[in-house]
Amino acid sequence: MGKTSYKKIVCWNCNVEIVQYYDFKYKGDRGQCPVCGVNFPLE
Repeated sequence: MGKTSYKKIVCWNCNVEIVQYYDFKYKGDRGQCPVCGVNFPLE
């Protein structure tokens, strides 16, 4: 399995770096803010 490289993305609500991950349910990269909880697709 290859290593995925992520770029730094900040939340538009609170300006904190988001947590990026691959979601098998949606079959794509997603991001979630650890502070406000916003969850969104990255593709």
